[in-house]
Parts: sequence; structure tokens; C-alpha cells
Amino acid sequence: MTATLTGYFSYGYGVAQQIDSWPDAGYALLDELSTARGLVGLISAGTTADSDDLVERLVNDLGVTKVSLGRALAASSQAPTTDEIERACSDATVITDIDMLFWPTLHVSVLPFLTKHGGEHATIAVWPGEISSGRAVYSAPGRQDHYDVALHNTIVLRPRQTRFPDELPFVTERILP
Repeated sequence: MTATLTGYFSYGYGVAQQIDSWPDAGYALLDELSTARGLVGLISAGTTADSDDLVERLVNDLGVTKVSLGRALAASSQAPTTDEIERACSDATVITDIDMLFWPTLHVSVLPFLTKHGGEHATIAVWPGEISSGRAVYSAPGRQDHYDVALHNTIVLRPRQTRFPDELPFVTERILP
């Protein structure tokens, strides 16, 4: 599906801006993530509650599947292998609780892992750190799990409050090459 034009805001001198409606814009986002190889979506929220709310909107309104990676792999008595992590993500569109991917003992390069998953189907992950100025950061400098990388081929979703059910529950920032 693709998003349809639902209205315009008019400004001085006849300038207008397209206003997309939910869930059509959500389906358009999924189409974009599915068809563009190497493109991944990252949710960057100010609070856990904000990211949880957006994840629930994606799951409930768009019917996508979700996996909590930490929860899916918590029962293992040993550190999971890359294959086990990939199987845990399987067909999930939304991946939450990805903190474990930053463990130094796993030797997982987080964004390439998510990009690989995104090459197979639409992928939106909840980023547990900060995203700003085109960079994704996790943890503090000097720590073993510190991660700081420039983003490419990424759509950042920033949750926003809505008053009506057809309003977009996020603002997008496209970081392309």
C-alpha cells in the first residue's frame, strides 16, 4: 500500500505541505523498508514509555510482528550465537530490547546486523541509546559496550503525541547516503 494525500495545510502565499494519515503512512513506510535493500528503521524516543507506545501502535494498527530480543534469548545458559540471534528475530518487523547485541562477548556489529535483517524484510528496531546529528550512540565512552557510528540508509522514527487516531504517531528523519 502507499500513503494517500489526505489534506494540505495552507501557509502564506499559497505554500502547502502534504499531510499523511495513519495508518496509510505506516503502510507506505513498511513498503519503503521492504523494497529498499539495506534500509532500516530505528525508533529513537526520549522515554521507554514513548517507544513502547509507538511499538504498540505499529503492532496493533499495522499488524506487524514484534520480538523482544533480550526476552527471546534470556533462557539460554550461554551467550547466544549470531545464528541464534538471527533465528530469534526471524520474521519480526519490530525488534525491541536489543541491548544484548552490544555485549562485547557477542562480537555483533549492531547496525550491520540490523541492516542484514532489513535486507530480508522490513525492519524497525528500538534504539536503546541516542540518535542525533546523524549518529547512533549507545553507552558512555570508555565502556566496553560503547558504540558510536555514523548512520546511513536509515529512517529514524521519533514518537510524537497524537490527538486523533489518523495522525502519524511519529516524525521521520531520513538519513541516506
